[in-house]
Amino acid sequence: MAKPSKGWIKLSRDITDHWLWQEKPFDKKSAWIDLILMANHKDKTIFFSGAPLLIKRGQLVTSEKKLSERWGWSRNKTRAFLGQLKVQGMILAEGTAKGTTLTLVNYDNFQGRGPAEGTAKGTAEGTADGTQTRMYKNDKNGKNRARVQIEQHDYNFDEIDRQLAILQTKEAEDYEQRNMG
Repeated sequence: MAKPSKGWIKLSRDITDHWLWQEKPFDKKSAWIDLILMANHKDKTIFFSGAPLLIKRGQLVTSEKKLSERWGWSRNKTRAFLGQLKVQGMILAEGTAKGTTLTLVNYDNFQGRGPAEGTAKGTAEGTADGTQTRMYKNDKNGKNRARVQIEQHDYNFDEIDRQLAILQTKEAEDYEQRNMG
């Protein structure tokens, strides 16, 4: 059974301009939040490699190289981290030779659905946007209702750290075999 939501905060993308955000290297939590901040908040068509490309809400186009530079990490660490996010079901990645489209699987859980949230429309869409909605009638008159959101995913960053360490150790062993062997 999923834990009840602890609520959420609004976080402006302007935070990435603050001196606190500029400290490198990032830790994994900061890198994850950075991906959320970089993802599109609405569908948008961009020109990529000379052709129009639709980037949907919760997606971003980037590359391992750009993320490595942004986070102050090696390419191997970035690749391993993204791989772990895929294993945990947190992202989907569609790569090409020119870049990668990342989809944050539960973006709406982190960002809500905008102005409709909490309205009749937002409540009706609750199940479609990745939350479960339960309605309770007020005992007095049956007109007031309460909305309860139940998160469907609980990310275990300790497990991500453990699996990332395993991947990095394996990468180091593979590197030694290729270059020392």
